[in-house]
Amino acid sequence: CFRSPNYPGNYGTDQNCDFTVEQTAVLSVNNFETEADYDVLTVNGVPYSGVLGPNRLVVAGSDGEPGLITWASDSSVTKVGFEICTSILEGDSLGPRCRPDNVTFVRSAAAEAFLTQLEDPTVSVITVTEDLELDLSEPVIIDRALQINGACAEGAGAGCVRALSLAPPACSARFMDFNSAFLAFHAGANVTLRNFRIIAHATLSAEEGARAAFHSCTFEGTPHGCNGISITQAALNVVQLNGGEATFENCVFNQTCAQNDGGTVVALHQSTARFEACDFAQTRAVYKGGTIYAVGSDISLDRCSFSQTFAGDMGGAIYALDSEISLEGCSFSQSEAVNHGGALYAFDSDVSLKQCTFNATEAGAQGGAIHVRSSGDGIAIPAVPAATPHPASVEECSFSHSHAEDGGAIYSFDTDMNVKKSNFSQTESSWNGGAMHVQKAEISLEGCKFTETDAGGYGGSLHANEAEYTVRECSFSKTTAKHKGGAIHAAYASEFRVYNCSFEDTEVIGNGAGGSSGNGGAINTFFDYYMLLEDCSFSRSKAAGKGGTIYVEDADALFLKRCSFNQSEAGAQGGTIYGMMSKDTHIDNCTFTHSEAGWAGGAMFFIDSTLNMTESSSAHTQAGLRNPEEGNGGMLMSINSLVTSTNCTFDRSSSTQNGGGVYFAKGEKLAT
Repeated sequence: CFRSPNYPGNYGTDQNCDFTVEQTAVLSVNNFETEADYDVLTVNGVPYSGVLGPNRLVVAGSDGEPGLITWASDSSVTKVGFEICTSILEGDSLGPRCRPDNVTFVRSAAAEAFLTQLEDPTVSVITVTEDLELDLSEPVIIDRALQINGACAEGAGAGCVRALSLAPPACSARFMDFNSAFLAFHAGANVTLRNFRIIAHATLSAEEGARAAFHSCTFEGTPHGCNGISITQAALNVVQLNGGEATFENCVFNQTCAQNDGGTVVALHQSTARFEACDFAQTRAVYKGGTIYAVGSDISLDRCSFSQTFAGDMGGAIYALDSEISLEGCSFSQSEAVNHGGALYAFDSDVSLKQCTFNATEAGAQGGAIHVRSSGDGIAIPAVPAATPHPASVEECSFSHSHAEDGGAIYSFDTDMNVKKSNFSQTESSWNGGAMHVQKAEISLEGCKFTETDAGGYGGSLHANEAEYTVRECSFSKTTAKHKGGAIHAAYASEFRVYNCSFEDTEVIGNGAGGSSGNGGAINTFFDYYMLLEDCSFSRSKAAGKGGTIYVEDADALFLKRCSFNQSEAGAQGGTIYGMMSKDTHIDNCTFTHSEAGWAGGAMFFIDSTLNMTESSSAHTQAGLRNPEEGNGGMLMSINSLVTSTNCTFDRSSSTQNGGGVYFAKGEKLAT
């Protein structure tokens, strides 16, 4: 073996070393990490730097002279360097290459041309000029650049034009192995590859008009993987689509990295990519799209899995801009983005997700699993034509253990969203929306379950800002927030409608009774134009401050119809409901049982509001349990409000001060 000076410590600056190879040998890279482009190991005249060393290259002397390997470092940054071992080959030459007899070819003219070039070691770039289909019953090896339909395009990359000398394996144990090669599919190409293994960051490129299909192929990254590599030194994308069409079935993508965007796939210029039953593991990108980066393209994934994917900016697994993204039956585990969209970030894109699972995904800012938006709001936007996306669709999906600063699982900005029959479990946000955060959009939730979701600020499950919310047949259980809205927080919402939903054991922890925090054990709303709760049930809701179940401030209209409230508790006022400046409040056919307030209003507390109660009842409500001196209104306390009660009953209410049932402090008007 030979090593850089001082290995495994860092090599020095301004070094120049020569290594000689006396016999023909195959190089095996154990470790390779140098300053990219500046500290260079040169083998067979080809420079290597960064994290991709000359693995499996053959080094041989010529004209009786030994083979030469040179090393040179510059005057600045140093790194660990390299350790490379050699295996001696018998004889002085590689001899003729093996003709693979275990390959099935379709369209034999192209197949024969392909085989002829493959057998000839002097051909540096294998060119296929006609449609070709390969089906390997056993793997085969290709050790040079493979060009489909045409010469290398200018600027396509050094791997496209240089010959690589790899050790030919025995004929009985071959791999179709693209090692640091460049696969270019030009217009008119129609190629199908099966059972190929593509390693060490070969690059596949499909231009407009080209079609490529991959079946049961493996795409592998650097020998020592991505996790131990500084992402600023990562390699190039594996798949680059520039208007082409590619299909991947039963393929594996492992330990692939990108220096910029798209750890595995970059799709541009109206490209189309289809992935079916594919696995993506340990993929990384320095900026956007830890696995896939799509701009103006159509991407669909069916029954694919993503694990341990990472993006240094947005889209831990997938980044989409002005694209169509469709996912069905896909799973995401331990996907992470430094900023937005732990698994998926979509901008001005049509997004459809069905029967997908998201587990332990994380974003440093917004959208622990998913981030969708249709306008900038301070985020840099690439200069591309913007589409008008359809509402994002999330159906029969599950989210668990996801985390973000805002929107523990989902964040939506200026993008309407429909979420159906989806489950959110143990998702959390450091600030707003333990499960979801929606701003400037219309959101529809139907048949969803929220369990043990938590927000460090507002909205244990849902947070809405300048949004319209419709929630149907959903359940909220053991959801918590620190400041406001144990399950839901809505601010500046034009409409807020909740139908046939259940809330159990929801809580706001707060900063203690009477403060501005800790309000709305289940729901907290501020400046809502219209709010409706219909056929909902609330049990064991708790707020440290005001409104054990509901806190309403400055609402134009509040309607509660056929709702039940049981075992609600507030540390301050309004054991069940606290309303301030609620201009038009209607409570119709609702029941309040076992409700208590630490201060006033055992069930309800209203100030500067208008309240109309019809056919409603209360029982076992209490006020003043924590502060007996303020314990007014065992069932209701009203300050400067107009209260109308029709056919209502208040039973077994008590207070420590005034008004065992109802207490009017000042300026009240009562109609019964």
